[in-house]
Amino acid sequence: MIITNLLQTIVDNLHSVMPDLQDCKTHKGRFVAADLKNLSARTPAIRVALLGIPKTDSDGAGRPYATLKLVAYIITANTRELSSEVAAINLVEALTVHLHDQNWGQINLGIPTNTHAQNLFSSSIGNTRVALWGVSWEQDIYLQSSVDEEGVLPQAVYLGIDPEIGSGHEDDYDEVVTDV
Repeated sequence: MIITNLLQTIVDNLHSVMPDLQDCKTHKGRFVAADLKNLSARTPAIRVALLGIPKTDSDGAGRPYATLKLVAYIITANTRELSSEVAAINLVEALTVHLHDQNWGQINLGIPTNTHAQNLFSSSIGNTRVALWGVSWEQDIYLQSSVDEEGVLPQAVYLGIDPEIGSGHEDDYDEVVTDV
């Protein structure tokens, strides 16, 4: 789908323009303090998430679009060279500049609007050696017009058991649901 592909495109783009990131991935939603435990050894990091779709509409030609509410969570830790706060603010600034007029190489996207950056550190994090910021923005995206298009709904669901998964192990999978 277009939105799922967009999130990965953003991650790939950010990792390519910020090669010193140790971790740059999608995230399932809002970032909470417990999520830091999974990232503390791999900073600086950025996690990109879709927080919501606050608006859907159609343009003058009747093409449907949605306004996406996106966020990039920036996680940093103290190093010998920089404090976590300075590193986070540097990344916030770089990301904010990078977002300007950014359509991620996609013709079906508008440019980011309503960009905001917010310090998300709180006492619940409990680790004063880390910093957590969120850079959020809205971006309009033209949507596919039909859920019946190929690749939207699976034709079957398969189950594989590690380590016999991935290419070369297709025959090891069991079909668990058909006619989805």
